Amino acid sequence: MNQKIETITKESEQTIKAKNQAIQEQTIALNTAFYAFGTKKELEEKNVIEKEGGVLGMGKTIKMKKDFNRDYFMKIDIREFNQLTLNSKKAKVITTHPADSYHLTGVKTVESLVIDKPEEFWKASKYLLIVVE
Repeated sequence: MNQKIETITKESEQTIKAKNQAIQEQTIALNTAFYAFGTKKELEEKNVIEKEGGVLGMGKTIKMKKDFNRDYFMKIDIREFNQLTLNSKKAKVITTHPADSYHLTGVKTVESLVIDKPEEFWKASKYLLIVVE
């Protein structure tokens, strides 16, 4: 009887350990996002953005490529990431994020991007792409 209880206990401990490991891996995956920023030229060279639309070179919009270079992006934990220092003359968020979930700081320059509502900010996309000048 004691041997049977010991066997069941070991099996239960192994099952619990496996489930905890799976939960931890899923939590990490759910809270993982990626960011990148750079100049138009740099992002084009790194195969991250493309220009679309416009007539005769005028009015083109910048968007992230469908088959963009994922290696260029930095991996982050969204539970700990709430600000990105930019220190640039201008900055434009290319990826889709609700306008009221973040703001850019600075007076004459753009010092940083501050995420005010992380859940809302990362809901639309787990990628953040910013073009700076």
